[in-house]
Amino acid sequence: MQELRVLFSAKVRMVRNNILYAIKEESKVKGMVVTLFGSLLLLGGYFLFARGFQYLLSVDVVGPILIERLFALFLMVCFWMLILSSFMVSFPTFYKSEELEFLLARPFEFSTIFTVKFLEAFLYSSWAFLLLCIPLFLALGRNNQAPLSFYFSAPFLLFPFLVITTIIGATLTMLAVRYLSKARYLPIFLFVLLLAYLIFQGSRLKISEDLTLIPFLNQLSGAFRICDFSLLPSHWLASGLFAAAKGNGKECFFFFLVLIATGGFLFRGALLISAKDYYPSFSRFYSTSSVRKYPISRGLINRRERILRFLSLPIRSLAIKDIKIFLRTPAQWSQILIFFGLLALYFANLRNPAYEKLPFCWKNIITFLNLGALSLVLASFITRFAFPLISLEGRKAWIIGLAPIGWRKILREKFYLIFFFTFLVSEGLMIFSNLMLKVGPLLFFLSCGAILLVNFSLSGLAIGLGGLYPNFASDNPARIVSGIGGTLCFLFSIIYLLVCLFALWIPFHLYLLKIISHATFKGSLSLAIFLVLVLSLFTTLIPLILASGSLEKKEFL
Repeated sequence: MQELRVLFSAKVRMVRNNILYAIKEESKVKGMVVTLFGSLLLLGGYFLFARGFQYLLSVDVVGPILIERLFALFLMVCFWMLILSSFMVSFPTFYKSEELEFLLARPFEFSTIFTVKFLEAFLYSSWAFLLLCIPLFLALGRNNQAPLSFYFSAPFLLFPFLVITTIIGATLTMLAVRYLSKARYLPIFLFVLLLAYLIFQGSRLKISEDLTLIPFLNQLSGAFRICDFSLLPSHWLASGLFAAAKGNGKECFFFFLVLIATGGFLFRGALLISAKDYYPSFSRFYSTSSVRKYPISRGLINRRERILRFLSLPIRSLAIKDIKIFLRTPAQWSQILIFFGLLALYFANLRNPAYEKLPFCWKNIITFLNLGALSLVLASFITRFAFPLISLEGRKAWIIGLAPIGWRKILREKFYLIFFFTFLVSEGLMIFSNLMLKVGPLLFFLSCGAILLVNFSLSGLAIGLGGLYPNFASDNPARIVSGIGGTLCFLFSIIYLLVCLFALWIPFHLYLLKIISHATFKGSLSLAIFLVLVLSLFTTLIPLILASGSLEKKEFL
């Protein structure tokens, strides 16, 4: 216990000093901007969730039941996604952190080191879900007219739920590294199998062409039955929250005790496993070499180098280096399967005949919803992977800075690399979605063009802000993104997407409601496209220009 207290107090002092340093060194205006946009984002999420709950409550008879079932389904999906997130985060936290060699060489018990790193993994894998839960739980309590005790009970129910997901992910990571020689590829393999199974099940699902309420609820009954599985922690959390919302304190306390007991039991088991397997897994990871040496003309990337012949030799070498590093880090690129695989699964199910026979107004709404969903995934993906690219050059960044190509070309190389990859994947998904819905030519080309601009702008924004706020002292991408620069990048990305999507959607919406004429629709749509083009140009160029100037003037120690 004394060892844990020492390490924990050291971590607390580090966090406190980092916060004080950020308050002292960072611009007060920047802090106010981050606080303002973060508050607006939470406020917008609250009104969005509240409006959705109000609409569901307006459904006669089944409204409250539908809210409970959909909320339980949402928590069940989040449960599995949080386990997968903690699995991904635990690998660099438990095995790639720079301080691990120092800690393991000191007289600390392995279970103590595991506990400290577990707390880090808990924060890194859960902070986004915690932010999402703030407006969600507030809207749920308001629409259910919950007593004040609901708002005090929700954090106590949520904490053990998040602990359970992190324990499962961290323990699976440790056991995989310890007992599987190719453990770093295990999450990819498991996720591919899961995705293939879901696509197969989705292909067997036939949605009724009758989209009225009762047939629709019958279609969802199978998914609702899964949520009622009483051994899932998500079921305990949902039941406890709705019991608290109804003022049933005894039932809420019962599910709280179930979550606490399960979390304590799993954590105790994880400590026993870590005492036996953590150091052997760490030793196995660093003693097992999986490096294959290829001659210049061998290897997949080397043989395809001629594709990049249009680039100058220095830029081509940097691009190949970035591609190889990316492919050699499965903990990074495997998350692409999560970002885009689930979207592909969703779009694949748009082939049902019910969607094809929808009126044009509904196809318009679904197309813009798909565009918004794909754009939000792109914002998360590009912030997660593109923003840390400059920082991941590490303490050797000064070598690249002294190269005769200059930081401007380096930023341009990373920008084109990210843009090219994200454009191929996202544009393919958008075209696939439009073909499944059989939308008209105007909406087809507009949505595809919008995705092109979104890729271009978000790539420039992420690379530019990554150059403005580099963190060369860290090699953990999750930690780099969690800083002030990554937060700004995500907030600005969301604001850009909201402005662009609403600017393009409003003319269609007004025209379909017959508020404006066809001539006015054409003029307003042309104006919206011009606005999006100008905003995209500024969003792309200004961060890259500022980052280039900042890096050129930076002194590297």
